[in-house]
Amino acid sequence: MTGGNKAVAALLAAGAGVAAWAALTLREASQAVEQAAEQEAAAGRVSFERRAWAPAGAGLTMPPAKQDLRDAAWFAGSLWLAGKGGLGRYTSDGALERQWVVGADLPSAPLTTLAVGLDPRDSQPALFAGTAGEGLLVVGEDGRMELARAEEQTARDIQALLPLADGRLLIGTQQHGVLRYDASGMGPLNEALSSGHVVALAGAPEEIWIATLDEGLIRYHGGAIDRIDEHSGLPDKRLLSLAAEGDEVFAGTAVGIAELVDGKLSRTLADGFFSSALAASNSTLLVGTLEEADRRRSARPRTSRGAGMPCGTGSARCEAPSHAGSEPFAAP
Repeated sequence: MTGGNKAVAALLAAGAGVAAWAALTLREASQAVEQAAEQEAAAGRVSFERRAWAPAGAGLTMPPAKQDLRDAAWFAGSLWLAGKGGLGRYTSDGALERQWVVGADLPSAPLTTLAVGLDPRDSQPALFAGTAGEGLLVVGEDGRMELARAEEQTARDIQALLPLADGRLLIGTQQHGVLRYDASGMGPLNEALSSGHVVALAGAPEEIWIATLDEGLIRYHGGAIDRIDEHSGLPDKRLLSLAAEGDEVFAGTAVGIAELVDGKLSRTLADGFFSSALAASNSTLLVGTLEEADRRRSARPRTSRGAGMPCGTGSARCEAPSHAGSEPFAAP
C-alpha cells in the first residue's frame, strides 16, 4: 500500500471511530433524556393505592348531630350527608336509609366534603367523599365503596373536591395544594400549585378557581396562574368559601364576599359578613354563616330584587339561609 493510500485508510478508520463514538454518545444522551423525563414524570405523580372498602357494621339508624354536618349531595336518587362522625343516606322524602360511622364503617378520619362526578377509573357516576387524613372515598351507584389512599400523608388530607366535565377530579388538600386524579393516575394539577392550604374549588376545565386559607384566590386558566389577594381588592386573603355561576365567581371571607366577573374583581358584597359557605344558582347567592346574629341583621328587604342581604345592584341576589344556628346543611 502506498503512503497516500495508507493516509486515506487511516483517515477513514479515524472517521469511522468518530462516527461510532458520536453514535454512542448520541444514544447515551438520548437515554439520559428519556431517563430524566421518566424521573420528572415520576416526581410529578403521587403514589396511591385504591382498594375496595368493606364497612364492618350494618350501619346505624340514628343521624349525626346537625352541628356536625359538613356537606350534602344528591346521588343515585338519595340525599347524602357527610360530617365529622360519618356519612348518612336519606330517601327523597327525608327518611334515613343508612348511616356509616367513622372509625367503624368508614376510615378513621372525619369526612370533610362531598362531590358527584365520573369515576376517573371507569367513567361511571360516583359519589366522592374527602377525609381529613385517610384519602378519598369513592361510592358507586351500586353502593360499593373504594378508598383511594395516597402514600404521602399531606396528599391524604382532603378539603375540597371538584369533578370536571373532562373526566378529571380535582382534589384540594390542606398542605399539598391541588391534585388531579384521572385515568393516568394522581399528581399535582401544576407544579406551581403543589403546596398550600386549599379550602374550596370551583369552575370548569378551561378556568379553575382555587380558594386558599392564606394565599387569597387563584385563577388557573390555559396553563396560566393569576393570584388575587387583598392587595388586588379582596376583602381578606384568608378565604372561607367559593361559588361560581356562569361568568361570576364569589369568594367568601370573614369580612365580606368578593364578586368577580369575567375573571376580574367587580365589587364586595355583604361587607363585614362572615361567609363560611356559599352556593350560587339561578342568579341567587345563598350564604351560610356561623353567627346567627349576623345572619339576622343582614337579612333585610332590598328595593329592587326582593329580600336578601345588602348586596348592591347586579344580577346576583344574596339571601341568608332560613335555618338558625350553625348548620349550613340540615337533615330533612
